[in-house]
Amino acid sequence: MNQIAPVFPRIAVVAVVAAGLSMAVALAFAGWLQHGAAIFLALSENGFSLCF
Repeated sequence: MNQIAPVFPRIAVVAVVAAGLSMAVALAFAGWLQHGAAIFLALSENGFSLCF
């Protein structure tokens, strides 16, 4: 009575998580492209631009 669990639900979950993660990365990158200069200026005015 040992049955192999179907692989489909695991693949579906991995696909949904990967899609969500890639969407979050794409939104963060788009936000950096749009507001990157303002973020850099705000950090440099406050002395926190050491990582740039």
